[in-house]
Amino acid sequence: MDIENHPFANSNIRVLLGLMSSLSIVVVAVFFIDNTITQALMIGAAAVDAVGTPYVLKRLVENATEETVGQQI
Repeated sequence: MDIENHPFANSNIRVLLGLMSSLSIVVVAVFFIDNTITQALMIGAAAVDAVGTPYVLKRLVENATEETVGQQI
């Protein structure tokens, strides 16, 4: 698969993936966890996930592009 056609090359996909995983963590924290401290920790982890997932996927695409260019030389 060409790197431009990869789904993670689209920034919207990367952001939505991070938001959806964060949303699922928040839903579990709010509706199924009774301990307030645990809820706060889970919501904090969801915030880190919302920011970190798109960043990591962007780096993945950048590294894959660099490796592809390096292999063509």
